[in-house]
Amino acid sequence: MNVPRKLLLLSVSDGTRPAGAKLDLQRLCAALRRRGAEVETANVSAAVPSLLDRLEQGVMPVVFRDGVRG
Repeated sequence: MNVPRKLLLLSVSDGTRPAGAKLDLQRLCAALRRRGAEVETANVSAAVPSLLDRLEQGVMPVVFRDGVRG
C-alpha cells in the first residue's frame, strides 16, 4: 500500500530573497503534489511550538534555503 509522504518545506530566509526564490518554492511544491505528496510550507522563523507539533505528527521536514549563499 502506498502511503503519501507528508512533507513540511521549511523556508530559511535571511531577509533578502533572490529573484525567483518564491517561484522555485512554488514549483517544487507543485511537482511534489503531482507525485502524490502532501506538502505544507512554513518559515523557520514561525512559532517553534507549532513546528515541533507538526514534526511530532510525522511530517518529514525539508529545508528550502532561499537567499542564503555559501
